[in-house]
Amino acid sequence: MGVDCANSTHVSGVGWQPLLFDYNGDRIVDLLSARTEEPRNRTVWTFGPSRTPTMVALGVGTDALSKPHSNSFVDLNDDMTADLMLTAHSSMEVWYWVGNSTFKGPNMLEYPPDAAVKGQSLFVDVDADGDMEHVMPVCLGSADCKRSAIMVLNGTQWATWFESFQDSGNNTWKFHVDEGQPADVAMPVALRSADVDMDGYPDFLAVLDGKPSGQKKVVTRATLLLNVHCPSCPYGRNLVPYWNYGALANFDSAKLAAFFDIDEDGHMDILLTNGTHQNGFHTYALRNQFSD
Repeated sequence: MGVDCANSTHVSGVGWQPLLFDYNGDRIVDLLSARTEEPRNRTVWTFGPSRTPTMVALGVGTDALSKPHSNSFVDLNDDMTADLMLTAHSSMEVWYWVGNSTFKGPNMLEYPPDAAVKGQSLFVDVDADGDMEHVMPVCLGSADCKRSAIMVLNGTQWATWFESFQDSGNNTWKFHVDEGQPADVAMPVALRSADVDMDGYPDFLAVLDGKPSGQKKVVTRATLLLNVHCPSCPYGRNLVPYWNYGALANFDSAKLAAFFDIDEDGHMDILLTNGTHQNGFHTYALRNQFSD
């Protein structure tokens, strides 16, 4: 099974990874990116039944888009229509949908203060109150990620939601950052979200570096973060690392982890890619441990 490129459409001049979204509401996927020679100009390539792209200028942004980006097409002002949240080098941009294939922006949104490494944005309803929160994993202070934190945007201010990455042996873990890789292929710091324990609240997966008790070297593992009740915590919720969830602790060279319903039974399982460039990578499926 593969991808058939015999009838592919070539789009020239795209200098950044595109965002797939429906620009004009015709239910046909369009692309948003920037041309190589105009990095600040936000450009849309619209497609119709003929699959011939038409270039449309969205507007001028604050800076070149991030590589890789975490651009999103999501309703940010509760008007039941999707807006654009774009990640640029110096700040984020919000472009609000105002109708008739028009987005108004950019409205600048600052990154979390003191964030030396900015992870991928994630929009999820942390406290199940019907409103989505903007969640971002970051490394505070320095790029070595010794102080890793999960931030949540509260209005226009970022709040630290979780930064207690200590296991039962009091060993401190941190977000894994790809080192020595070109920016185009390095895996960004990212969280994956799904309701693993079926309690109605989103849980998270993170790839972390740490040295467990008894280990002589640093390992990289995928770790489940359970979203639990906490009256004194922001949003009334807190995260608890589940250090020994299933077989996750058996894989010490985790590269990617994602939730996936393998059996289509309503329970979220995990797909994990583990390995190194020298020895190759393998992908494993781990079944949900809360489904029994």
